[in-house]
Amino acid sequence: MVSETKLKQRKNSDQLDPPKRLNESTWKDISELTKQDIIRTMESNINENFDRMLNRIVVEASTSQTDLEWMLERTKDKRVSEGRELPEKVFMHRESLLTGLLRISHIRAVYNMFAAILFLIAAETVISDFLDIGSFRKKYHVEMFTWVFGKFGHTSAIWISMQLNTLALFGYFNLWAQYRSGSTRPTLFDLVALTSYIVYQASHNKLAFMTFYGWLVFYLELPPGSSIMLGMELSRIMMKSHAFVRSNIPKAFYKTASVKSTDGSKMSSGSDCPKFSHFLYFLFAPTLVYRDQYPRTDKIRWSFVLSNAVQFLLCVFYTYFILFRFCFTKFENFAARPLSISETLQFILNCMLPGGMLMYLAFFSFLHSWLNMFAELMTFGDRLFYKDWWNSRSFSTYYRTWNVVVHDWLYTYIYLDVANWSKKRTLATTLVFAVSAIMHEFILCMTFKFFYPVLLVLFGGAGFLLVFFKTRNRFWNLSFFANMCLGLGIEIALYASEWYARKHCPPIYPDHFWLDLTIPRSLFCNMTAANNQ
Repeated sequence: MVSETKLKQRKNSDQLDPPKRLNESTWKDISELTKQDIIRTMESNINENFDRMLNRIVVEASTSQTDLEWMLERTKDKRVSEGRELPEKVFMHRESLLTGLLRISHIRAVYNMFAAILFLIAAETVISDFLDIGSFRKKYHVEMFTWVFGKFGHTSAIWISMQLNTLALFGYFNLWAQYRSGSTRPTLFDLVALTSYIVYQASHNKLAFMTFYGWLVFYLELPPGSSIMLGMELSRIMMKSHAFVRSNIPKAFYKTASVKSTDGSKMSSGSDCPKFSHFLYFLFAPTLVYRDQYPRTDKIRWSFVLSNAVQFLLCVFYTYFILFRFCFTKFENFAARPLSISETLQFILNCMLPGGMLMYLAFFSFLHSWLNMFAELMTFGDRLFYKDWWNSRSFSTYYRTWNVVVHDWLYTYIYLDVANWSKKRTLATTLVFAVSAIMHEFILCMTFKFFYPVLLVLFGGAGFLLVFFKTRNRFWNLSFFANMCLGLGIEIALYASEWYARKHCPPIYPDHFWLDLTIPRSLFCNMTAANNQ
């Protein structure tokens, strides 16, 4: 009876006020639809604005560097300290530019395209050799690769000797710092120590550091791959040794007073020589500017280490295949006949494309992958190993942003010292370019076992003059890349021709080592071939 009564009451209610129930249902549906439309509109606006922001970042990355405030803030690594006109190096926690840029899908797509092109070049070379039955390259790749990085035992022994020699420098410096007098002026003991240090770094005596190891590479006839590794390691150790000594000399001169070192930090009495642990960490940290302390990360990301190691090894393989595909096969019969000017020019033009590709591989393999791998292993927090050099519109910007690690050393220990002492920044710039060009040529001389100053002329001559030419026009970014490819094409063509000339042609002065080392054999080799015809 109760249920029947409720049904009658509900029926009567519906009959009495049907428009009211209809309006409630309609408004409920309308409000739900409106709510969904608002949510969809908000989601669409948020996604659109976020995509617009990302696109703006990508677009602005190709504009003037001065307009990129976000990039400048992340790459600002020098600040003016108290009492100095020129800024000094500042370390802080930050990642490499490509590490952040590769999180953007557009940049990642460009990375994938380059990787696919390089993979196809390597695959084409390997497949062609397997299909070409009877070719001399059947086992050529394996034999060539093992030869390039051969004599591993000699290379390892020399590398270990370099490290031990460098560790001895710490004891030598500590001994000098502890036993010198408390005078703030140089004494006879200081002059003797300075002379010994100069001999250690660059004397022509075979017992000296630079000359001894350079001579050892020649004497053992190490192959190019092993030689260039030792040449770069020798340069790294020499720069680190000078950075350590130069940064800590003020500590020894001002034992009894609070003093500022080149790192801008105050040191109190008794801190005349840093701890050995500081020196050892600096020896393997991916920086050439000495500090007692660096920004450090909390842990090692082993997946990050592995990915960078794989990228580095792949770049090494791709470098070999590019050299083989575009250079080895073109120069292997060099000196069989005289070359005309048009053929030489054609060689240079043919080497421009591989030269540009090798530049990108060298940048990505060493300045990004290798240094990031070591930074992660050493928990080194400041990963600013390069800046946005690809936006360069002048060579002065390129030199400052291509290799920040070396640039910081040149700036801190040569440019600042010379500029503050002489008050002439042009002189400081000239010395920076001279030291950089000589060290680059020294590494190539160790690698190829001959002195052919192509890089010295292009980099120390034309490159130095172009530093003073500055512009903001976007056209010059295109011109910059074209000039870089042209310069690299000239270097590859001339160095390769000299390499194969020394392989196929007899020495001009067989009894004079220095004359045979410095006189280009490729020029006289062509003359000999012409006379024989």
